[in-house]
Amino acid sequence: MGRNWLSQLKLNWHEIFWSRNQSLMEVLEKHKAVFEPGLGRVTGYEAKILVDPEAHPKYCKARSVPYCYQEMVDKELDRLVEEGTLEPVEHSEWAAPIVAVLKSDKQRVRICGDFKQTINKVAKLDRYPIPRVQDLFAKVGGGKTFTKLDLSQAYLQVPLDEGSKMW
Repeated sequence: MGRNWLSQLKLNWHEIFWSRNQSLMEVLEKHKAVFEPGLGRVTGYEAKILVDPEAHPKYCKARSVPYCYQEMVDKELDRLVEEGTLEPVEHSEWAAPIVAVLKSDKQRVRICGDFKQTINKVAKLDRYPIPRVQDLFAKVGGGKTFTKLDLSQAYLQVPLDEGSKMW
């Protein structure tokens, strides 16, 4: 049967898609913090940025933001401060310019730091290669259980250790 038959069958879709599974409700209640709105935080781990001790701080002045984005950028910065992702500082020896990228809804912007001239040049990075998609699919091919993770703003969910916050 095709989709055109769905309107002809006159099924009670609310009854069909309603789950009364008690164990599901118990799991949802037990882990309700996972389903709360807002940005989550990784616990038990802090990211550390390793920097060459001989590196000299680099301060790049701010780039101008297009006039049409300024209000959106201000709102987004206020939101990031309010949720605890950003902390205002009076002075810093390191500074990278930001880039405001218009989101698909054309009402909001994503704030990105342009670190190529500052910390990226002096950071000691892992040289571990990113696995190819084909290799990942081959490894999970015989799997029986899968999950879907919401990685929205994933890097913002990992706190930095105190020593790395200055970079």
